Amino acid sequence: MTPELTKDIVCFCFVFVSEFSKGSFVPRLLIFVLKCILFFILHDTVINYIYRKDCDYCECPHAPHFGTIFSPYASGPVHAAMIFTAEQVTCVCEVLLQSGCIDRLASFLRTLPPASSSSCPGELESVLKAKAAVAFHQGRFSDLYTLLEGFPFSPRSHPLLQQLWLQAHYIEAERQRGRPLGAVGKYRVRRKFPLPNTIWDGEETSYCFKEKSRSILREWYHRKPYPSTREKRELAAATGLTAIQVSNWFKNRRQRDRIVEFTGSVKGTSSL
Repeated sequence: MTPELTKDIVCFCFVFVSEFSKGSFVPRLLIFVLKCILFFILHDTVINYIYRKDCDYCECPHAPHFGTIFSPYASGPVHAAMIFTAEQVTCVCEVLLQSGCIDRLASFLRTLPPASSSSCPGELESVLKAKAAVAFHQGRFSDLYTLLEGFPFSPRSHPLLQQLWLQAHYIEAERQRGRPLGAVGKYRVRRKFPLPNTIWDGEETSYCFKEKSRSILREWYHRKPYPSTREKRELAAATGLTAIQVSNWFKNRRQRDRIVEFTGSVKGTSSL
């Protein structure tokens, strides 16, 4: 199998799994098989075939800063950008990131030229997101913060990048204090290091729920404290939460109201 055909198969499998797995008509078994094929091709063919860690050129002090790739069809080592299109670079970064192979992702990133030279916004964002994940994995939190604050990421990347930002600050705070953070400690860290606008839509969050979602749930609760299963699914779709999160929110809210009623009745009795 040639490298060109391999790369095309990788990208096709990734796009197919990403897009068509959203529909209920695709059997779970088919998705699982495709992911296995994709994982095998990517790890055992693409990386091991075109990236040669034992290449003497890689140890040469005059080698390019971002690393090199050895291709049997080239006269010498070349950058990944010379044999991968922008879409394929994006594809490889996303696949390695989602599969959790951070070490291989770091190796692939070293074969790329500076991200600023990319003319494709999608490729630039995928590369920067991958670099942020690698920086977090390697404990280079200062580099992570610089990456996250220096590029306006699209909303689809916000959840992952927000977690990287928060977890990095939690880890630093725990190292300084010498003990794990509790809920109050994490709250103070979030207050001290708010999310940058580059990875945040500006909407306030409370108890991990966006304020808009909480407002929808509160309005419904005042009308009907016990929503049906169908209504919970509709609320989940309207708020962007899961049905379980919606169910737990209503259960906790009813419990809090009962506690308030109980404490109020106790105070009234004791005053008699």
